[in-house]
Amino acid sequence: MYNQNWIDCIEDYLGWSGLKSGIYYFIAHTNTSFSDHVKAMIAKYSPLSIEELNNGAFDLNWFKECYKQLGEKHFQFLYDSAKYISDTNKHTRTRKYSDSALGKITVEELETIIQDKRNKDSLMSYALVPIKNEKDILHRYQFLQQFLKESKQFGAQRKASEGLAVSTALQNLATNTGYSDVTRLTLNIEAKLAEYKKACFQWQSVDNIQIKIQIQEDGKPSIVCEKNEKTLKSIPAKYKKQPAILELKENCKQFHDQFSRTKTIMEQFMEDGTTFTVSEIVKKKSQKLTPKKRIRLAHPFDLWKLGVWQDYQKILFDQKIKQPFKQIFRELYVKTEEELDRINSLRYAGNQIQPQKTIACLKNQHWVADYENGLQKVYYKENIVARIYAMADWFSPSDIEAPTLEWVEFSNRKTFQQILIKEVPDRIFSEVMRDVDLAVSVAHAGGVDPETSHSTIEMRKMILSFNLPLFGLNNVEFTKSHALIYGKRGNYTIHLGSGVIFKQSGIQIMVLPVHSQHRGKLFLPFIDEDPKTAEIMSKIVLFAEDEKIKDPYILRQL
Repeated sequence: MYNQNWIDCIEDYLGWSGLKSGIYYFIAHTNTSFSDHVKAMIAKYSPLSIEELNNGAFDLNWFKECYKQLGEKHFQFLYDSAKYISDTNKHTRTRKYSDSALGKITVEELETIIQDKRNKDSLMSYALVPIKNEKDILHRYQFLQQFLKESKQFGAQRKASEGLAVSTALQNLATNTGYSDVTRLTLNIEAKLAEYKKACFQWQSVDNIQIKIQIQEDGKPSIVCEKNEKTLKSIPAKYKKQPAILELKENCKQFHDQFSRTKTIMEQFMEDGTTFTVSEIVKKKSQKLTPKKRIRLAHPFDLWKLGVWQDYQKILFDQKIKQPFKQIFRELYVKTEEELDRINSLRYAGNQIQPQKTIACLKNQHWVADYENGLQKVYYKENIVARIYAMADWFSPSDIEAPTLEWVEFSNRKTFQQILIKEVPDRIFSEVMRDVDLAVSVAHAGGVDPETSHSTIEMRKMILSFNLPLFGLNNVEFTKSHALIYGKRGNYTIHLGSGVIFKQSGIQIMVLPVHSQHRGKLFLPFIDEDPKTAEIMSKIVLFAEDEKIKDPYILRQL
């Protein structure tokens, strides 16, 4: 327990199956601080972050796996040993978790303890008791929400700590009920409890005005207010503190938060290749597929492989459909023939990077720094670990020359054996290379503008090519990273990353964009703003019709 260097030797000597996994399980659940090596090892066994573990999240699947491999006797032996390495009362919490997961304490007993003492450890273990049925899930979800509601009567500090405990309890409930995350659990249960909020979408009278929540075309909720059948711009000030108005605002905020969570989680579902049953998605709507058929969100690789990727891109433009996140116009990276039989990819080798900036820009993409193995990202479902290797010190700033990327490799999460590139799922390969491309452009030692990322330029080129016919332009061509414009006054090049303009055989032409006032006039097939694309398109249109330019400042440069 104290010295992890001996784990492999002890496991071989004792012949205890699962000893290594069991030791790291107890280290993860009974401590608050970890070495970088231990953090990397925990990441190979559990999708939970160190912060989540410290907050009280419990990896039920890891617990069941350890308990099954070790057996009750050996598991109890490790449990007794773990109390000597616990740096807080987390060993007591772990005991409560284990007793709950094994069904040694009932839901009713825990509810009594929670209501009488408002014990947060009991609250978080409450979600781990074996599930009986769907009614049991709904009951526990409502109990947790009621606990959260009651916490409003306490001070700010206690309210915050109890709110965190409820959040962790919901995460434990999601694990126990088989959901991949809290959002998916919440959305599913909220759909079943929607009857409680059904009235929000019906007109309600408050004195002489009517109000309701309305879902806009983009999926976001808003409050609509009418008076004498005329829509008002906002709720009159004298009504804003009315209980009915305050309640409707709170419900609207909850629906708005739900929209944001859904957007994020659906993109993650696409990246992970998460599958759903048809009945889980369409609910009561009619559909041709059988309810048990499994479906998933299409990744750009799926569409590229079928040869219909550009067809879908064209549909989005023709019908002016905006996607909540980048799906159809997502950057795609396909394996090359040279890479297929290799154990690593060298396509980014030689690029100098800033270690701390690289860690910062990839942190939200679930990359973790390991002293021995560089940056790593774990795909738990496929049991694959992706690594970005560079001769770099990822954990402290350095004054020496910026390190260079060496290679990107993949290995088996359990056996640690390297995997040939051709055996890596194409979706995972593309997403990993997308992250590396981001790091190379954002954290490059030369300070490269992130807009000049290869992936960004390729997608920008595609969007611009779809927009050109809308303006009736046929005198524009594209190279690898430039738009070539054949004008009446001369020929021009515009860089698709920076937007810098040069007149052919001439000087750079300075044109300063004004983003905020005119943003949104160029159609983009995804909701996230990209003012640089709009700027470049505007410059292309301007110089493709250079005979119409009347601005004296630009004319002097021409």
